[in-house]
Amino acid sequence: MLLGDFNDIRVPDEKIGGAAQPQWLMNGFNEAIVYCGLRDHWFKGYQFTWEKGRGTSHWIREKLDRILPSPASRTRKRRCFKFENYWLKEARCREIVHQSWSNSQGLQISSRFEICSYEIWKRGKDQNRNMQPQIDNLKRRLEFLRPRTDAGSIRDFAVVQSQLICNLDKQNQFWKQRAKLYWLKGGDNNTKFFHNAVNQRRRNNEILRLRDQ
Repeated sequence: MLLGDFNDIRVPDEKIGGAAQPQWLMNGFNEAIVYCGLRDHWFKGYQFTWEKGRGTSHWIREKLDRILPSPASRTRKRRCFKFENYWLKEARCREIVHQSWSNSQGLQISSRFEICSYEIWKRGKDQNRNMQPQIDNLKRRLEFLRPRTDAGSIRDFAVVQSQLICNLDKQNQFWKQRAKLYWLKGGDNNTKFFHNAVNQRRRNNEILRLRDQ
């Protein structure tokens, strides 16, 4: 299933005001939807999700947001793939994407996306699970090295401290992404605060059902 702002319309009635949308653009968008095995799903509410020049003679309104499920998404229930921003800091992330995309050549684009997302998720779920244990272990290691004054311990302390800072930064990104608190610019590692914000947003955004027409 794909949903969001596609920056295009399917039929002329999905645009009010401004220059008419070229027919070849609408045809291309429709062909892409059919080629990927998707369909346009109705959603409740105001349909014109983008506008410009409200209240003026140049007021333009367009339906750019839509829900495009595939037949498989209606018959198979599984957790939606979510990309973690902090995965971009992992050296293996780009390699996994490149390898998965190369291995899936010849398949439909929707299948290639699904395979690629699964490979990233499979790698990322272990990183998510091991994040806090790694931080706790690095903190214990740092406390062990802190009072030692020999050259080897001083060198190891600097290495462990750098690793801890890197892991704490990843953890902050992990919770910031879920809490959608983009106003935070490198604040304290307040995991409990972010966790509460995530749970509240999840309750507010829960989708109980979609109506099929």
